[in-house]
Amino acid sequence: MKISSISDVHLSSVHPERFQLFYNFCHSKEVSNSDIVILLGDIFDVMTGNKKQYYKKYSEYFKALSMLLDQGKKLLVVEGNHDFHTEKIYSTYFLKNNPSNYHLYEHIKLDKILEADGKKIYIGHGDILDYKNKAYKKWKKIYSSKFFKFLVCYFLPFWFIEFLGKRASMNSKKRSRNYFDPERYRTLYRDGFIELIKSYNVDIAITGHTHIEEHEVIEQKTLLNNGFFPTSKKFIHIDNGKTNLITLEES
Repeated sequence: MKISSISDVHLSSVHPERFQLFYNFCHSKEVSNSDIVILLGDIFDVMTGNKKQYYKKYSEYFKALSMLLDQGKKLLVVEGNHDFHTEKIYSTYFLKNNPSNYHLYEHIKLDKILEADGKKIYIGHGDILDYKNKAYKKWKKIYSSKFFKFLVCYFLPFWFIEFLGKRASMNSKKRSRNYFDPERYRTLYRDGFIELIKSYNVDIAITGHTHIEEHEVIEQKTLLNNGFFPTSKKFIHIDNGKTNLITLEES
């Protein structure tokens, strides 16, 4: 079985070059030959709730995913902390545009265990690795709540969600620039990975979120992360149990 996965693209209208990178990923030979394609969260800088305006704003993005379903690929969409409560957006679109292949689409709120080629594979956005971050855990508890989902899906207008999302994203980037120490956090996230494999007993973990590129074997288990995609230009590929990070060929 062949699996391709990507995370942390942070698509945004102010960064059109990221859309081109994403399209190149969708049309790469590895993805074209994959059985499963996984979007591992934070594909967008901001996509929150079931607002129909996203269809127009990101029409080419949805067309690219529709193409993958038309090719008979299983498509797994995992929510991140920049794109969440989006299940209705995807399901409505694919029901309309890919009715015969809709069964190939799966929306994942938290995580999932896949079994392929004798391997147990954990897939999740990756914030589980940040297990000591109490402030983030509090924020996740808030944005994951039913009340917050009601607000962003049915109460708050699209323009206001966009405003709040962009402001939150800007503040997050500012904090990262001021406090993020890659090597310190790499050690922390690898400790989180050890906790993950103890809890889930998996052979491979495919994660994102941290923006730290990883292809490491730790305690005979493999941790994979494509890093911050606009910079790394890498995505995860598993071919019959063999893991790799593929550098995207730019057109």
